[in-house]
Amino acid sequence: MYVAMPTNRNRAAKRNRPAKDRVLALARRHGVLRPRDLDAHGLPRTALQRLVAEGRVDRRGPGLYVASDAALSESEMQAAASCFKYRHKIELDVAIEGPRDYLRAYRGSVDELWRYATVCRVTSVMRPYLEALSA
Repeated sequence: MYVAMPTNRNRAAKRNRPAKDRVLALARRHGVLRPRDLDAHGLPRTALQRLVAEGRVDRRGPGLYVASDAALSESEMQAAASCFKYRHKIELDVAIEGPRDYLRAYRGSVDELWRYATVCRVTSVMRPYLEALSA
C-alpha cells in the first residue's frame, strides 16, 4: 500500500510570502508580538515597523505589538489593572500609563477596568487614578 508523504511545498510557500505578511500572520497567531520573536523566525524587525506605519499592527507598549484587527482579550484588560499590583517593581508613571492607555487606545470603560482592579486587589490604590482619568 502506498501512502503519500507530506511535502515541504507548504513550508516553501510560507517562506516565499513577503516578510510583512509573515509577521502579520505571526502577530495574529501569538496575539502579542515582540521584536525579538521575529529573530527566532528569521524575519526582519523592519517589517514590523512598516506594518505599524501602515496601521495593520498596533504598538501597545514598549516592545509589544498586536495585530490591529485583534480583539481585546481579557488578559489585556487585566494587564492594565495589574500595572498597579507591580507598581513597586516598575515606576509609578509606567503603572499609571497602563490604565490610561487602556482607556484611550482600547476605548474601554472605567467599569471594566474597575472590575479587573477588584480581581487584582488594587482598588484602593487605583481609585484616585481612575477618578482622575475619568474626569
